[in-house]
Amino acid sequence: MVWLAVSLFASCAPPPTPTITAQSTPVVVPSPATTLAPTATLLPTDLPAPTAIPFTGPSPRAGHEMVYHDRLEMVLLVNTGWEGHEPGVSAKVWGWNGDQWTVVSADGPEGRDLGGVAYDSRRDVLVVYGGRSPTMCYSDTWEWDGQTWQMFDVVGPNVCDHLAMVYDAAR
Repeated sequence: MVWLAVSLFASCAPPPTPTITAQSTPVVVPSPATTLAPTATLLPTDLPAPTAIPFTGPSPRAGHEMVYHDRLEMVLLVNTGWEGHEPGVSAKVWGWNGDQWTVVSADGPEGRDLGGVAYDSRRDVLVVYGGRSPTMCYSDTWEWDGQTWQMFDVVGPNVCDHLAMVYDAAR
């Protein structure tokens, strides 16, 4: 897929301008329209019509984080933004098990974007720090043990958004 995107990008670039000197002859460069025209032989004709599949997962997101949770055996979608955000309303944490999305928590910190998240596999807790809402820059730290959220009063870095976290198993 990446090759295809690069190939299409490269073929869409304007052709180089030929340099004409007194001793050279003009070079004919085909226009991009003639080189990019699709042909019927490249398009499959025996494909079945697409089938609509109902989707019950989260809506498209930006500013979120994803982390794998060992015990739950799921990829968690955390800090899912302030979609429908109201002050004091918890954001949902979604889990993907490879087949379907489910809400694994709906009672955590307020909705926010661009914070940090890491899974501490030794203690089996999800750690969430910071984030931003339309009206607030958070510098709080939360932990989730799979059932209960707990907020901690710890002094974190002097940043609330556009950060990344990672768990260091060796330390």
